[in-house]
Amino acid sequence: MTEAEVFHAEREREFLLERALERAERNQATAEDLEIIRFECGKPKQPSHSKQVLADVFADFGNIFGKTQ
Repeated sequence: MTEAEVFHAEREREFLLERALERAERNQATAEDLEIIRFECGKPKQPSHSKQVLADVFADFGNIFGKTQ
């Protein structure tokens, strides 16, 4: 990438983050906005709700029926 392309990409990311933060401040943030904010803060993606539900089901299954070793 050229220096100009890097500069343009940084400006675009800054613009997207600024818009996402503005929507978050108005309590109108979308899932995409939250992903942008998490990415720019260096935080991992939030697990999806369905993945968490499955993890809870498997944890319960292990507690009820015992874990194999």
